[in-house]
Amino acid sequence: MSSLIAFLKTNYFVIATDTLAHTKNEHAISLVNFCTKTYYLPQFKCCFAGQGSAKMLNQYFIFAQENIIAKDINSLIVQTGLHFKANIQESSTNNLGTIFLFGVSDLTNTLEAHKITLTKSSPYLEISELRTMGLLHKPEVANIETFVSSQQNNDVHELLVLLMKEQKKQDDIKTISKRAVIGGQIQITSLYYDDQTHILEFNIGMLESFPDFELMFNEMIK
Repeated sequence: MSSLIAFLKTNYFVIATDTLAHTKNEHAISLVNFCTKTYYLPQFKCCFAGQGSAKMLNQYFIFAQENIIAKDINSLIVQTGLHFKANIQESSTNNLGTIFLFGVSDLTNTLEAHKITLTKSSPYLEISELRTMGLLHKPEVANIETFVSSQQNNDVHELLVLLMKEQKKQDDIKTISKRAVIGGQIQITSLYYDDQTHILEFNIGMLESFPDFELMFNEMIK
């Protein structure tokens, strides 16, 4: 699964993802294929954070760039629902995952978040709007309310970094088959929307590396 955390307010979203890609079985983890990544679609006033097959996420990015006409997150959702499943069916059915779209709605003049899930069991995409603002985190953290309360003096960026470290701490003690597998670096994407000027700003940064980042990097380039 890897890590995805999002802090959602009406005109301010902050999204954190790790940069590790991996494949796992019951016995070992390899550093390829499955990942959580953030992609940017400024022409549609949005970005998306995907969890799943790297090939599927890349296909959605290319699909959005080459195959549709849209102007905001709502029109992008409509085009995605109509056409993306047929596009991805051309490749392996193992290229599955979840896409979280974050961006401006021309209808509501606010930031919105939508979840798109691609599964083997359904011929259709499962699309839903995330109507509750606040904190989204995958994988789940035990005792999340207590953890967030203990970090209330930190700003949002610090909170998300510390929360991802807690995700990794809890994940690392699980058996391989149950692990989300978190690592690499922590990438932060911030979206700021001014509903008066209708200007959307993206800010992107790599805030921190996990202690095993250099070790994993060296393994991947061998």
